[in-house]
Amino acid sequence: MRHPWSRLVPERNSGIWWRTRVVLWIVTVFMLAVLAIGSPFFSDLVTNTSARISQVRSWAGNVADARKTRGPAPDFTLTLFSGDTIRLADFRGNVVVVNFWASWCPPCRREASRLEAVYQRYRPRGVVFVGIDVQDEDADAQAFIKQYGISYPNGPDRSSRIDTDYSVTGLPTTVVINPDGQIHRVWQGEIQEEQLTGFIEETLR
Repeated sequence: MRHPWSRLVPERNSGIWWRTRVVLWIVTVFMLAVLAIGSPFFSDLVTNTSARISQVRSWAGNVADARKTRGPAPDFTLTLFSGDTIRLADFRGNVVVVNFWASWCPPCRREASRLEAVYQRYRPRGVVFVGIDVQDEDADAQAFIKQYGISYPNGPDRSSRIDTDYSVTGLPTTVVINPDGQIHRVWQGEIQEEQLTGFIEETLR
């Protein structure tokens, strides 16, 4: 005789029994996943993975973007942190690298030393670098310049007119202008030394 309560427990080979096991497994896996994502290790893993995916997508977009010629470079006048004033038109005949950055921008910090190294390498060949600080505090910007030993001219774009003229939608953005005043390359995002070197070499040919 079966126990009266046996009717409440599905038989082992019944369809209900198997469906119950599947549901329990799904619930268990879901709860473990929630706990895992909540832990610091897996939280960092998920965050880093997402960041890598975004970086790859950004890199793919940058490659396509960097291949486009953008036409004449908008002229600008920039008052430097030193108090001097420069004008882009004064550098006609030279390759000019314009870097839009901010002290609060982590990728800008990562690429700062690379930009200075490339500048030192190509300065004897007449390549001009100009840094344009965007939406920043002057004290923070100047501390940034000192920290990374940046020696090329830098100044703030307080009115945001220059970055608007260059359609800057994110920081950092690097623009390489050829000696005829035409935009040769645009790279939005952190730039690697070999990338910037390649762009400059192309423009010097």
